[in-house]
Amino acid sequence: MIDYILQKLSEYYPQVSTYFIIILVVAFVVYKFTIFYKDTKDNNKKFGEIKGSLSRIDKDNNKKFGEIEGSLNRIDKGFTTLNQILLEKNVISKSCYSEENSPRVINKIGLKLYFESGAEKLFDNIKDELLLELEKKHFDSLLELERSSLDVLMDKMNDIRFKDIQNFAFEHPTFDNNPLTYTDLLFIMSLKLREAYREKYPQSNLG
Repeated sequence: MIDYILQKLSEYYPQVSTYFIIILVVAFVVYKFTIFYKDTKDNNKKFGEIKGSLSRIDKDNNKKFGEIEGSLNRIDKGFTTLNQILLEKNVISKSCYSEENSPRVINKIGLKLYFESGAEKLFDNIKDELLLELEKKHFDSLLELERSSLDVLMDKMNDIRFKDIQNFAFEHPTFDNNPLTYTDLLFIMSLKLREAYREKYPQSNLG
């Protein structure tokens, strides 16, 4: 029997060798595919674990960011309130270029200053821009509108276009025997901005 098998192998050696090689190649490919499938499955599992960890980290970070943002908003609100107090104490209440008239109005000397300092020309040139900035703010009363108008001008105080009126205030520490500061000019312009807003929106319910 063994001799018969050996005889047949010798007889069909080329064909058997070819089949054997094909079988080896197929077995090798199947083995590699099996290894690849196993590694891919393991990697997907690890990726899922990593993704879950990142999701938890992202959730924690979003929570912390929300807390930080809330704290910053409270701080910003506090600074805004403090800024308003300082403006009212150091600019509005001490202004000798306007009068309390519910709402406050520019007096005669204030108008003279407005024209002679170049503030009128500057305001006319940038009025539309200032109105756009004012429209971004929220206010429910004439007093808040007045404060917001001053905020807009204070935000622009270092703008290069304000250089001429800055220099005017520096060169004229007094005006008609009254003390003059740069913020006095900004306040006068803010009153003009307030009125420009009221003219643009005459139906606004600000009381």
